[in-house]
Amino acid sequence: MHTWSENPQKDMMQHLGLLTYENNCRKLLNGEISVNKKKLSPVELDKSSSEMAFCIKQGIEFFKNAESADFTISPLLIYYGMLSFAKALIISNSKEYVSLNDIKYHGLSTKSINLAQENHNKNKSNWSILNECANTNGGVFTELCKIFGITLTKNCTFELKETFRCIPELKNVLNKLKIIDSTVLRRCYNLNEENNKVSFAILSTEEDILKENFNDLEKIFFKNNIPGDPIIKYESKQNMSLKDLKNIYEYMSPVGGTYFVLRTKYVNNGAKDDVLLNQILLDYINFFILSDQVRYHQDNWNRILNGENDAIVSVLTIYVDAVKRKFPNLVLNELFKEKFTYGSRSYVG
Repeated sequence: MHTWSENPQKDMMQHLGLLTYENNCRKLLNGEISVNKKKLSPVELDKSSSEMAFCIKQGIEFFKNAESADFTISPLLIYYGMLSFAKALIISNSKEYVSLNDIKYHGLSTKSINLAQENHNKNKSNWSILNECANTNGGVFTELCKIFGITLTKNCTFELKETFRCIPELKNVLNKLKIIDSTVLRRCYNLNEENNKVSFAILSTEEDILKENFNDLEKIFFKNNIPGDPIIKYESKQNMSLKDLKNIYEYMSPVGGTYFVLRTKYVNNGAKDDVLLNQILLDYINFFILSDQVRYHQDNWNRILNGENDAIVSVLTIYVDAVKRKFPNLVLNELFKEKFTYGSRSYVG
């Protein structure tokens, strides 16, 4: 659904606000205003509608307060807004009935689970926020992963530098400042399924990024350089559907731009691994880590705000502003199973 808008943030939050009313949540859960119908008993439907409406209301308030809050605390407010929105998503989109009593914990932790993490936490002299990590431990994050078809065990470790690489809104600034290399690709032609084949195209200058981060690329796809154009087109060798594609997805950012996102590297109980995470999950991890610094490590956070750590604060301010706009929009899309877009006529044209 597209809305002609001179104030996308306001209109998007008003659309989310429709679900702060129990009756509208009941219609959504029943499949009256969404394709996502749940099998719930009357008691479960009433409880889910009530809990979901309050979580949406709480999430909106956290994000509204983050708009006016100073950067010293805004990542914390945003994370708590994400937590509330995540609970609403789980209640709405989980295959089984889930209540708030079932998802009491964040699902992530910064407590050390091995000697390397313990040493990192103790060593303040060479501390870098990009080396901070979050470990899975059940709760909200694990359940949130499940609604996107991802199963993660406890003690999976995600480092901020690896999750940051997969944020499209940070691609240009990370590369420009030479902080870390983004693994996000610019989309030239969209992911397309035709005649049982999948195809897509990228800039030839980003071919190395694709090869490094796409498992079995050459086994799965033919490569075709387009004459006179700095573009490489890939087409699957065997019959394939978009649902079969587990290494890449197309992402249209609510703040502008269309990208391809690749798998995120992480450590799975001590072993290197990778997983394809959508933007909701990536933002949730990132802001959990940032909010932990705000809450419990004010000395580290003060160093960030003062411009230390490669002046990473300049990147974080951009990210925070982008997430204020994009995260609620992505949640809205998932709740209704429909893409909500906003913009003026001149913007869309």
